[in-house]
Formats: sequence, C-alpha cells, structure tokens
Amino acid sequence: MRTQNSIAINLADYQPFPFSITHTSLAVALHPDETIVTARLLITRKATHEAVSAPLFLNGEALKLLEVSIDSRVLAPSEY
Repeated sequence: MRTQNSIAINLADYQPFPFSITHTSLAVALHPDETIVTARLLITRKATHEAVSAPLFLNGEALKLLEVSIDSRVLAPSEY
C-alpha cells in the first residue's frame, strides 16, 4: 500500500534499463498466515558504455526480504 503521493516521471527523464532479464521463475507458497514468493531472475548487464557502471536496483513495497543470492552464493546484507 502506498503512503506517499506518486511522482511523475517524464519521457525526457527515461533511460534504457542497463540490464536484460532473460528468464523469470516464480514459486508461490500459500499458507493461512503468510504467502512466500520465491523469485529467480536471470539478469545480465548490457554491454553499452552507460550500463557498465550502473547499479542494479530492485524496488519493492511492503516486502520482507529473506535472502539474496548470486550464482548460488547467499549474500550478506552488507553486499546489497
């Protein structure tokens, strides 16, 4: 649920996404008190000059992050 007003994004502010998401897999486990969604994304950085230094930013609202891993290695919170 949003608690802030929406921010307008102008076409002039648009920048191409510096990554490609080539595969997405979602697993949803429904329980009486919670829902657990496991998302696996295959993300690759584009080869353009602008994409080389661009950070990967994933935005979510009202989510509880359980784990982040890259190439099957679980990252510590200080790594993301």
